[in-house]
Amino acid sequence: MVFDVPHYWDIAIDGIQVVLCLLILAFVFRNRKNKEPNASARNHHRSGSGFNEEVFIQSLKQRIDQSLANIAKAIALEQGNLDKWLSSLDRGSLPAGYPPHVSQLRRTGDGETPTITSEVSSIDQVHEQIQSLADQGMSAQQISEKLKAPLGEVELVLSLGTNAGK
Repeated sequence: MVFDVPHYWDIAIDGIQVVLCLLILAFVFRNRKNKEPNASARNHHRSGSGFNEEVFIQSLKQRIDQSLANIAKAIALEQGNLDKWLSSLDRGSLPAGYPPHVSQLRRTGDGETPTITSEVSSIDQVHEQIQSLADQGMSAQQISEKLKAPLGEVELVLSLGTNAGK
């Protein structure tokens, strides 16, 4: 025996199902709404640490920029002092307190570096003498004693000379 459900009961059951679905949706939205403050609090906490990092980075950038500005000022000041000093050398007067070999410095032009010609040529001559004495068969100790040069320097020149020859 099958129960015959009147047509209005089908409509009532469909209505109950719709009401139950609406209740479920209402609870879902309500739970999401309750969770949103927690989620926003977490995001706020995260953004707070991001804000702290951003403030730290900005202060670090400012310190670096200030340091670089100070370095640039010091370079400009030293360049001005060097220009004054080199111009006094060009006029032939040596400022007091400088060793005599400094008088060999000359301004060579824009972008070029000044050289000390007398010391460079004398060093080259010593190195050539060391090489020639070594070619004659003298030991590093004998060359050092003969030229009155440090033994380490003689050994260095000889090792560089043999490496350059290879």
